Amino acid sequence: MLEKIHHESPMVLYFFCLSAGIIGSQILPLPILTIAVVTLLAGTLAILLQKFDISKYIVFLSIGLLGMFATSLYNFQSRDHLARFDFPSEQYSIEGIVTSRRIFPDRQKIVLSQIRVGGRSFDGKILTTISNPQKQFFNGDTLEYIGSLYSPDGSRNPGEFDYRNYLFKQKIFMLSQADKKAAYRVRVCQKLNLKNLADRLKAQIMANIDQSISGEPAHILKALIVGARDELEGETTEIFVYSGTIHILAVSGLHVAYVTLSLLVIFSFLRLSDRQRTVLTIIGLFFYIIIVDFKPSVIRAVIMAAIILIGKSWERKVNVYNSLAAAGFIQLLISPMQLFDAGFQLSFSAVFSIVYFHNRIKFLLPQKFHPGQIKNSLLRNLYQLLLVSFAALIGTLPITAYYFNRIAPVGLLANLFAIPLIGLVGAAGFSQVILGFFIPSVNLFYGQVNQLLIEVLIRLTHWSAAIPFGSVNVPEINLLHVALFYLFIFGLFNLEKRQVKFTLGFAVLLMLNLQIWLALFAKPQLEVVFFDVGQGDAALVKFPTGEKMLIDTGDRTFSRNYAETVLLPYFLRQNIRHIEIMNLTHPHSDHIGGAPLLLKNLSIGEIWEPEVTAQSKTYSQIHFLADSLAIPVKKIYAGDYFSIGGCDLFVLHPSRKYLATKPENFNHYSTAIKLAYKDFDIFFSGDIEKEDEAYISLYDQFIDCEILKVPHHGSNTSSTENFIKKVSPEIAFVSVGRNNKFKHPSSKILQRYSDQKALVHRSDLLHSLSLISNGIDYQIKTR
Repeated sequence: MLEKIHHESPMVLYFFCLSAGIIGSQILPLPILTIAVVTLLAGTLAILLQKFDISKYIVFLSIGLLGMFATSLYNFQSRDHLARFDFPSEQYSIEGIVTSRRIFPDRQKIVLSQIRVGGRSFDGKILTTISNPQKQFFNGDTLEYIGSLYSPDGSRNPGEFDYRNYLFKQKIFMLSQADKKAAYRVRVCQKLNLKNLADRLKAQIMANIDQSISGEPAHILKALIVGARDELEGETTEIFVYSGTIHILAVSGLHVAYVTLSLLVIFSFLRLSDRQRTVLTIIGLFFYIIIVDFKPSVIRAVIMAAIILIGKSWERKVNVYNSLAAAGFIQLLISPMQLFDAGFQLSFSAVFSIVYFHNRIKFLLPQKFHPGQIKNSLLRNLYQLLLVSFAALIGTLPITAYYFNRIAPVGLLANLFAIPLIGLVGAAGFSQVILGFFIPSVNLFYGQVNQLLIEVLIRLTHWSAAIPFGSVNVPEINLLHVALFYLFIFGLFNLEKRQVKFTLGFAVLLMLNLQIWLALFAKPQLEVVFFDVGQGDAALVKFPTGEKMLIDTGDRTFSRNYAETVLLPYFLRQNIRHIEIMNLTHPHSDHIGGAPLLLKNLSIGEIWEPEVTAQSKTYSQIHFLADSLAIPVKKIYAGDYFSIGGCDLFVLHPSRKYLATKPENFNHYSTAIKLAYKDFDIFFSGDIEKEDEAYISLYDQFIDCEILKVPHHGSNTSSTENFIKKVSPEIAFVSVGRNNKFKHPSSKILQRYSDQKALVHRSDLLHSLSLISNGIDYQIKTR
């Protein structure tokens, strides 16, 4: 089989060898010089032994090593690289060359290279935010401004999007915010620069669209024609996601087909040979890549289009799989880290699936269900479109589930109208762009046509997104699940082959047995997640027997609800739909702000809280929802004891006697709980303060715990020396927001924990903390 693939589609094997090398460089990083020498030796050996059978295997090895070398070269950091420096939180004089920009309604983000900070040159790129969205910047222009420099955040909580890693793949290592009050200076690029020309053309196209269309249809058309999706409203993006049609907003093969057709028509008016028209069309297509900022799907489509055009003009047979693999090979050789990009993976898997699974589906369908049996051309085309959508869904399903924890089966239905509509919009849109440059009235005419078509598209997409269970959240899956899905689906579509049927059956039985035996021998563990919810608190306890307790729910402000952005997405990824206990330590917003949203979206067994009443709207909402949903609300006091899931829970504060003093500050009402699992203990302290710690310290050795949730965000109103000595934590978790107005945590308090040899874990610096314990020792889980 390998021989057959190597003969018919050699680029497929080369693509996988290159990909293996790229992955290998991440697993086994080696010095770039070592890889270069070994790659050169392997390549030389392949040339010397080309007459022998073993040479092809040496070629495979050489290409794998080439992948390692390309990745190492791409990620190489010189001594003056930005990633090697820490910049204190202050204002700097910054200068850089504009390479790209994204325009938002209230700001624009500009990528700068050839950086100078305070007169010193650095390698690497920075992403700068400027509050003026109207100011025009183009590639090659030099921007000088006063602003701050800071490192991008990584994944703040388990399973969250890793923004730092996303930027690093694009060679962006620092973020910057231009001072709104200080002036900035732009030196316009004077050199001949194709990207600068493309940027100016893109800006003119967007301006022409704005002159002819208004509102969200204009934003959608910009996304379709030039890949500018940043002006789209969040609600619009959401309905396209929920309807399974978000792919149509990405510039891809369909759009490249329109550009190709337009260029071929234009060049047909010139007295050129077929090959000359092909060369000029390919040049035009590569210029289009520059206009849309090198989108992976466009690069893939353009390379494939170029191969097909060359094959047609030079009368060469074109192998689709070979062309697809060649496109991927070229992209990865230039930018190896694209291999780990969701857009790259979805683009290539969708095309492969449409080609491979569509053919397999037609082959496996009974004759009476074959598209050729349908006489009505409209119904036949719709049926073909349904089969193509199904094929694409099969290939992209595990990748979509892996990255986004969501699948949209309704997309099969929605794409029946979305794809034809987007085809009409694309045809009218490119006609508007090309002809509208020369005839303003044509720009306005096509603009009105597109306005109508896009409004119809939005309405139908709204309808599709509203269909019950049309889009569903799926639990978090890993790469093994993705690989198993592909193996299973490939086997399923090749069941007519006896060997495949036997192998698939054996693999299914093996996996079922493996799952059963792993479940039988799995040891119960306690798992605790302290979330990064800014200046607030939230922690989840997963008991060894499966029960769950949520301690506080984070804050809800005018700009952000941490239950919506952090907690609920985490629960959905983990397939957590029911929580036995929601423990609200005290009625301050930074601890109970997210509770109403969670009560509406999850099943809650009961609510624990101290005996105190608050007048806040959030507190009233919680009790209204609890009453409406028949959720018991339990008041807990010092001395209460609960046995849950193999763990012991001891309530240490507040006592009924203490509550009788009626403290004014809600912090004093905080429920403090010690959780004990065999020999492992955790202290959840809420926002207790010095006076409360004095009472709790009377428990003496009983409060000795391995893990402490530091009281009151590390404020100097808590964490007395005596209390810290009694608890004697190995890890002290401080839940605190970056640059918060309270100046938490206190440096004095942090020093106290350090003096007691406690490892301080700050959520503003290190983000969330996840622990697992077997009751004897514990381990910190990485995100």
